[in-house]
Amino acid sequence: MIARFGLPQAIIAALSLASTPVLARDAAKPTNNVLHAQFVSSYLEVDGEMEPAWNDARPVRLTHVYNPAMTGAPDAPCPIEGELRAAWHGGTLFLLVSVTDPVVSTRGDPISNRDGVEFWIDHFNDKKPKFEEDDGTLTIAAGEHEFTANRAQNEIYPNVTTRYLGGRASAIQRNAAGVVTGYNVEISWNLGEHARANGAELGLDVGINEASSTNTRQCRLFWNPASRERTTNDNREWGTLILEGYDGSSWMSPDWFMFAVNRSKARSLARNDIWRDVKALNAALANANGVKMSPTQRELDSANLALERAIRGLRRQGPYPDPFDLPEIRQLPDPFRFFDGRKVKSVADWNRRREEIKDLMQYYEFGRMPAKPALTVVSHSAPPPRQLRHLEIQLYQAGRTGRMEAQLALPTAEQASAAGKSAPFPVIVSLDREMRAERPIYLDAGYAVLSVATSRVHSDDVAHTGAIFDLYPYDVAAGQEIGTGRDIGSLVGWAWGVSRAVDALESLVANDPAYRNLLDLDKLAVTGFSRWGKGALLTGMLDERFKVTHAGASGSGGAAPYRFMPFGNEYAWGSTTGSEVLGDHMRHQTHNSNEMMRRFLNDTIPSTVQGRMYLTKTHGYGERLPFDHHLEIAAIAPRAVLIANTNDDYGNNAEGDSIGYEAAMPVFEFLGAKDKLALDLYMGGGGHSLKTSQQHNFVRFLDYVLFDIPLPHTAPPGDATQTPTDLQLRTNPYLKGTKDGGNVYDAYYGGFDAMMPWRGRRGLHN
Repeated sequence: MIARFGLPQAIIAALSLASTPVLARDAAKPTNNVLHAQFVSSYLEVDGEMEPAWNDARPVRLTHVYNPAMTGAPDAPCPIEGELRAAWHGGTLFLLVSVTDPVVSTRGDPISNRDGVEFWIDHFNDKKPKFEEDDGTLTIAAGEHEFTANRAQNEIYPNVTTRYLGGRASAIQRNAAGVVTGYNVEISWNLGEHARANGAELGLDVGINEASSTNTRQCRLFWNPASRERTTNDNREWGTLILEGYDGSSWMSPDWFMFAVNRSKARSLARNDIWRDVKALNAALANANGVKMSPTQRELDSANLALERAIRGLRRQGPYPDPFDLPEIRQLPDPFRFFDGRKVKSVADWNRRREEIKDLMQYYEFGRMPAKPALTVVSHSAPPPRQLRHLEIQLYQAGRTGRMEAQLALPTAEQASAAGKSAPFPVIVSLDREMRAERPIYLDAGYAVLSVATSRVHSDDVAHTGAIFDLYPYDVAAGQEIGTGRDIGSLVGWAWGVSRAVDALESLVANDPAYRNLLDLDKLAVTGFSRWGKGALLTGMLDERFKVTHAGASGSGGAAPYRFMPFGNEYAWGSTTGSEVLGDHMRHQTHNSNEMMRRFLNDTIPSTVQGRMYLTKTHGYGERLPFDHHLEIAAIAPRAVLIANTNDDYGNNAEGDSIGYEAAMPVFEFLGAKDKLALDLYMGGGGHSLKTSQQHNFVRFLDYVLFDIPLPHTAPPGDATQTPTDLQLRTNPYLKGTKDGGNVYDAYYGGFDAMMPWRGRRGLHN
């Protein structure tokens, strides 16, 4: 067996143990319209005008007419016609759309309510029902250069249009008498990693928006037919563009695109303080900087290949191997096996394994939680009603100051009496973007609620602002150090903020007579929903003061493991074309994680501008992760965890939550805490929301864990399914969840033995 960059042989042997995986399903590419792009002898001027060279490109007509929502035919005839042409030279594709339109409307707002052309581009022609990193759409208005690139994402993983769009133009067309006859829209597109050769393909669709005199879109004319509204979420019905016409010997202009991209990337990566060895990178960059002004394509490609190899060869410094040096694990990692391959054989071993899991997940995914500040000062105000109190929390560390806010809601005397509780009250700490008013259901159950404004702690974006960075400035180079500036994601930032809010409560209880007998901080719970559900789960793992963790719709990056994600699964209640996965997590919510996490996205040769983040060898993604998110749940044991989701909230993956639940349960059983792990999957539909019955189930579960009150045999209020709480929280609907009543895991993943072969062994008897 070959050692991998110092990784212990035991872990390679242990983690590589797996039955033959069931590879991710890939939808067959349908037969759609085809457009042939004609090779031309030089670059075309992108001006919206039809140069003579365009006459060699065979046009295709746009013939499929729809109403604005694309649910059927328009109410009135669509008074336009359109043709699409394509040409290419070197590394550049040119597209020209000619629209015949006697009345050109240019005043509507937004841009979709003007005459204009939409381009839908699937850069690698995947033909999948999934919005991937190479899918994008842009709209260019008639007669103007104004355009919009939809779903622009963020500065780290921008819209595919931002990466590949070269030029754009729109020009009104007139006849010899000067009468408007329509308009042309023209773009250039960098082919990037595509071969500059006949046969290279892209996925493509083109639509024309026709606006009425009232400046509203009245119809749409498309090249390809659509059985549903055209979005970037599914490109299977888009057409295919194929390069053709190059004779193999004609001169082509040098293509600088990938060379320029990789040179820019190399310049930004040349930091000695986070990479083990940058000699090869520096040499490749020096060679690239020496490329002459008029190079041959061979010279450009050679310099680019050297940059590619050097960038691929970079490895991060740190206490653990670089993600690219980790072995593939196509099953869920065994919670009862240490990183070095040793087995857990006792509770003492598990306690050490728990700390290792927390360390691994912080190192590779979340960033390390900074230390508790040296000083915390809290002030409070209690405007009427006095049950609602505003907390100002000042944090001091090494001469720096940070500020955050929280809101404390207390049960009224009537609420407490009805719930059979009295001060000191147990406390539910809620992660919220902004502070929220008190939750009636929680207060009615006799719980105080502390709402923490996470936006004040760590911004919900890549700006890296908030109290945590006021104290510990963001610094990728120092990201692996303790107690200094660091590279952290928002989830660990929010978890740190919640812990600081609890510190503030402890300070009040200890020092303010008005709080001394008001709150019972030995009975703490943490909750959050959606991204904040991910944050709540991480908070529960990192702060052992929380006796109960409640994660709502946390999905990918939360309770759901990355490796097993549904794609095309058919349930008794519906089907899904795919849930949020690691690629989505990194693309849409890059700020949730540290920079190290991006290195678990798979790579391709030749590389893409940002890497094929959706390329996978398992049902899900992140097969090189030495952990998965069932271990985040397991690391909370024996403290209690309640996972909540909704059966038709497909993007947030209730099925994945159930897998996390099943894979963490052996640890809870091993620690004698089986009853402390619960699953609340609402089967009545309703999408992305925490249902009323789930809120009732949460406080009933709290009563069970904190006060030993049995779970009721009745359904909570607002439960359309009328399922008793005790049955609801102990039932996994996916065990008989397929349309024919079968086991979802058997039907789609080869069963529990393939997903988690260690599940029956409990880690001790093999």
